[in-house]
Amino acid sequence: MLAIGSNLAKQHVRSEVRQRARAALLVARSTQSPARPDAQAEQRELIERLCEAVGALPHDQRVAFLLCDVEASRGVDVARALGIREGTLYRRLHDARKALGAAVLGGGT
Repeated sequence: MLAIGSNLAKQHVRSEVRQRARAALLVARSTQSPARPDAQAEQRELIERLCEAVGALPHDQRVAFLLCDVEASRGVDVARALGIREGTLYRRLHDARKALGAAVLGGGT
């Protein structure tokens, strides 16, 4: 039962990541002036890499990143909700940001 619940939670998080990335793309498109086609393609590729990188993060890091950076929740509240110490949360967040930077920028941060 726990494995089923865990898999359902992971599937839900992946779906949320994809939806938020699409929403971010729409916001980015609506707030920017018309750009050159090559710049638009580059931006689209960057967003796709970010979505893939977030999906590839370990579950704990992905949750920390989504709650703190995407949802803009306070670290203390996230740590309390997850039942972990703040230091643990911030370490997971640091590792997630580092992994995302390496994946998206192709070399590390």
